[in-house]
Amino acid sequence: MSRLIATYCPVAVMCGLLVACAAPSEPRTGQMNAQSREHIAVAAEASGNTDLALSMYAEAAAEAPGNSGIRLRYADMLVKNGKVDQARELLTRSLANASDPVEVRRGLGIINVMSGLNTQAITELDHVLTAHPQDVPALVDKAVALDLAGKHAEAQAIYRIAQGLTPDDPAIANNLALSLALEGRTSDARAVLLPFKGSDAIPERMKVTMKILDEAPNAEPDETGGDEVKRLAVALASLPRGSNDTTGGSDARQQ
Repeated sequence: MSRLIATYCPVAVMCGLLVACAAPSEPRTGQMNAQSREHIAVAAEASGNTDLALSMYAEAAAEAPGNSGIRLRYADMLVKNGKVDQARELLTRSLANASDPVEVRRGLGIINVMSGLNTQAITELDHVLTAHPQDVPALVDKAVALDLAGKHAEAQAIYRIAQGLTPDDPAIANNLALSLALEGRTSDARAVLLPFKGSDAIPERMKVTMKILDEAPNAEPDETGGDEVKRLAVALASLPRGSNDTTGGSDARQQ
């Protein structure tokens, strides 16, 4: 789920916070606010201390229920650790007083895509697209949900809209090619990828797609690999980090 942390504390500040957290002084611990707990969680996550990170994110989210950024970060880590249902429940509860409900709905949309809840995903992503009609990541996520639901023609129409906004994005082209291939339109799929053929800079996932198409030029939909479209959801980036996120965008969806 790699769309992630918007802001990192300087190393010195993070170390200081961790020392303060570990110190026995009661007054210091009592003075921590949601942001302090979030910074500790970020440092703990980076160092591999999952239990501490989850604990600090949970406390920060409880202390600042309207802070969408903190709740999205917490949901992201829950998803990474296999707690998808808990992440969905967290974001659903967050909608009532979220500081950035559009980003919360985006997060819910991605979780639902990854869980195979395609109808719910499309509903959430439609909210995002109502607010931001040219949001390329939301367009791609919706197209993926439609593909997973078997609505390939609708998905392809949205992929092409996204391509019009970012014409050189290999991830979108790869998703579109997979969608066409799943309909048995392998010639059309190869044509979509032709501009990228021979380039050393294309994502590894696109190379795999090209190999599939080259080896099964006349495949029917079921022969092309029914599991291929499911990999679109696996390849989705991690949850967005809110309006300050620096790692979002369709680049993160490269196959």
